[in-house]
Amino acid sequence: MDLPFSLVTESFNPPPARLLDFDSVGSPRTLRPRPVGADASAEADLRADLAWFWNSNADWADDQITVAESYPDLVRRLVHSLGFREGDRIVVCASEPDDRRAAWKAALPEGVEVSDWRPRRLGRVLLRDLAALVDERTRLVLLTKACPVTGSLNEIIPVAQLLEGTDAVLATEASHFLAHGSLDIRNLRCDAVIADVAEFFGARGAALWARRLDPAASANGAVSPNVLAGLARAVSYAERLGEAPTAPVAPPSERFGRREPMRKGMQGIRQEERILSRWMLRGLARIKGISVLGEDDPRRAAYRIPTFTFTCEGGSAPALGAALAAEGVQVAAGDLGSSTTLENLGHDPEAGVLRASLGHYHTRDDVERFLRVLQSLV
Repeated sequence: MDLPFSLVTESFNPPPARLLDFDSVGSPRTLRPRPVGADASAEADLRADLAWFWNSNADWADDQITVAESYPDLVRRLVHSLGFREGDRIVVCASEPDDRRAAWKAALPEGVEVSDWRPRRLGRVLLRDLAALVDERTRLVLLTKACPVTGSLNEIIPVAQLLEGTDAVLATEASHFLAHGSLDIRNLRCDAVIADVAEFFGARGAALWARRLDPAASANGAVSPNVLAGLARAVSYAERLGEAPTAPVAPPSERFGRREPMRKGMQGIRQEERILSRWMLRGLARIKGISVLGEDDPRRAAYRIPTFTFTCEGGSAPALGAALAAEGVQVAAGDLGSSTTLENLGHDPEAGVLRASLGHYHTRDDVERFLRVLQSLV
């Protein structure tokens, strides 16, 4: 995709001079603020926006989609809607950050068992591991679409097929994927999608789609105009990208209504980020002592999102992160709030790792500058 950078620069707040912001998880680049209205229809309009964005049924948006100020709030509503009983079991991807895993555990009634579905070396989960965890007591499986540590992607449909004929509900956790690709709910065969939207172009709050949602759970309560407007702006940005003449062609099945430009916009982002990912992976491979967690083959960039977590042989992750910051390159360093995931991947959370997260608005020059600065410090 020939990305319309005029739209990028028009829409996004630039970082301070000389600062390269590669910490899109902790400090996502935000869309330029527009007037925030307190229109009574703002919530209904946003639900319809999300229905188009996720390719669910816009006519059912008021019954299936809800937004909230926080991720734990939506977890509580979904758990209440599913009606767990003592003795039930849920299976949670152990690649989820510690705070999101804690939100699920806190929301469950007493007596509900939680089983960890642990990621393997690349940060992906395997079907055979899930098969060993699912039994007649399993009521929910939470599948992480994109691992927040390694960026590796998990496929949803094979998991849905494995759960056919069971009483388990399949929920897709999309927080880390939301800004990097398109979900097609009509064809995914999952029962719910939940996301903390903080990584979605600077939005705030959380969003949930569920096939069967208790009416009490879909009632939003008090959601601030800023949360509604921020999420609406993020969806609108994807739609505007898809309206550009250079946007890729949408699949025939998605050439209808607002879904077509939204799908084209996110498809263009995926294409741009794959190119950036190949450059980043090739460059990191040339730096002695740097080891990338997860998929590190540039030819397999389609199997990940542009989140690059790495270690430096013989170096301290926090110290290297501080040195990069002093050179105007902002990355995340430490345990990334994902100590359990790091342990499962064989890394010491106390030693820490570094994470550079690209967005489609970065350029090849940004990547090359990052690699030059990193090379000079190791």
